[in-house]
Amino acid sequence: MGANVIGKGDGASPMVEAKPGGLTRSGAVRIDAIDMMRGLVVVIMVLDHVRDFFHLNPGIDPTDPLRSYPALYLTRWVTHLCAPTFVFLAGVSILFQKTNGKDPAHLSRFLLTRGLWLLFLEATVVTFGFNFGEPFVFLQVIWAIGMGMIFMAALAHL
Repeated sequence: MGANVIGKGDGASPMVEAKPGGLTRSGAVRIDAIDMMRGLVVVIMVLDHVRDFFHLNPGIDPTDPLRSYPALYLTRWVTHLCAPTFVFLAGVSILFQKTNGKDPAHLSRFLLTRGLWLLFLEATVVTFGFNFGEPFVFLQVIWAIGMGMIFMAALAHL
């Protein structure tokens, strides 16, 4: 075998490239680490929502170290990383779409429509799912990501 061998040195045939794990709709190779990070953040977020739902003493602020206990405090504290991570990963995805060759007009249209959908879902489905009533509009992380995508739709042309 010479220096021009294609392969990873793991015993695979030197003439066959390793098969990618998954492809995006545009044909680019998916990055497993990003999907794993999203999954981890979803699990941590579910932990927080389950804690909110089943918390036995709702009058206690879980982040008050004087009234809380360590496990409750840590489960609430770690969930503060979820929203910034989701926003960061949305920006990373936009960057990857741009570097994979999506032209600014298509990227802008995609970001605008995705952002508007996120705003609509946050103001309807998510608000109803959290409250089942008053206050009627409950704008949180999904709304922030949607507004960010709308702003990025305008900036995609720069």
